[in-house]
Amino acid sequence: MEILSQWLDEALLKNKLGSFTKKSSSISHLLFADDLLIFLATSASYGRGLHELLNQFAEFSGLKLNRGKSQVFCGGRTNQHREFLDALDISAGELLVKYLGLPLFTGALTPRLCLPLVDKLRLAWALALIGGET
Repeated sequence: MEILSQWLDEALLKNKLGSFTKKSSSISHLLFADDLLIFLATSASYGRGLHELLNQFAEFSGLKLNRGKSQVFCGGRTNQHREFLDALDISAGELLVKYLGLPLFTGALTPRLCLPLVDKLRLAWALALIGGET
């Protein structure tokens, strides 16, 4: 998967893919186990670029994207989202969803979004105190 990470970085540098933020320290992708999270600007050309990159990676590695289990989550509302999704041939998901127990969302982090995680931690701590574990 390291090669895929390098290819994504290279595609961003060559403007084959577009960063969703103009900040130089933006995160373009995260790899965790067999999951890949990619954060990009949406346009038809970027969708085609990502589609091509993923196909090349599949040919190189033998690892193919499972389009049935894959989803694209788009922030904001633009006409380019549909073109991006069509170019990728992946269905759109709806935010707010959880990934590894944490909410995925666009916009600012609010206390309301953190409450389920805080409640879960408080419960775990309370159970540990009752059980005498520290």
